[in-house]
Amino acid sequence: ILRRVGSLPGVTSEAIGTQASLPLTRQRALTPIEIEGRPAASKAETPTVQIASVTPDYFSLMGTPLVSGRFFNDGDNETGERVALIDETTAKRYFPNEDPVGKSFRFANVPANFQPQARKALKIVGVVGKMKTGSLDEPFTPHAYQTVFQSGVKILTIFVRTSSSAEVMAEPMRQAVQSVDPTLPVFGVRTLESVVTDSLAARRFAMLLLAFFAATAMILAS
Repeated sequence: ILRRVGSLPGVTSEAIGTQASLPLTRQRALTPIEIEGRPAASKAETPTVQIASVTPDYFSLMGTPLVSGRFFNDGDNETGERVALIDETTAKRYFPNEDPVGKSFRFANVPANFQPQARKALKIVGVVGKMKTGSLDEPFTPHAYQTVFQSGVKILTIFVRTSSSAEVMAEPMRQAVQSVDPTLPVFGVRTLESVVTDSLAARRFAMLLLAFFAATAMILAS
């Protein structure tokens, strides 16, 4: 799919990720993790991160810098060692006085009906810049990233950097995806600009309400 989408006119880079990898969309579900080599923590002190699955080019497309270690590469596939990236927020919160690269963690409380692969540890191979997936008003959330080739997630988002508009790209992207599998649905084509605009809508609404109440107060006072 990435090869087909990347060959479209106007596309300069492409990546795939889960919905949790889309910034400023209020995807705030946190997953508890267990850091290997540490004693079991109480429920209140258990580390939690927001998990997203992405392809290797996601970070360069989004302009997310590498702080230490390395990005994902093509060797991080189904048969390779399970690996993860964490962001600066995770590194500072859960590894404050040590280098997290080379450390491992696993997901806690994995349901019994999940594949055994989900219980295996992930080795941290790099630290990337922090990112907000909630609103701009919220504090930074700890993030961890898997490669989509090891996570087994099926509901994905395609990211493209292009010189064309979303309206122009929507149909060619749908055709490119469905040329691989005609049964795959493609929907919700949006620009990152529209995502940012939507994330600011609540703040603007609150400001408008404040302005309305302030104006009302001034009128009543007069």
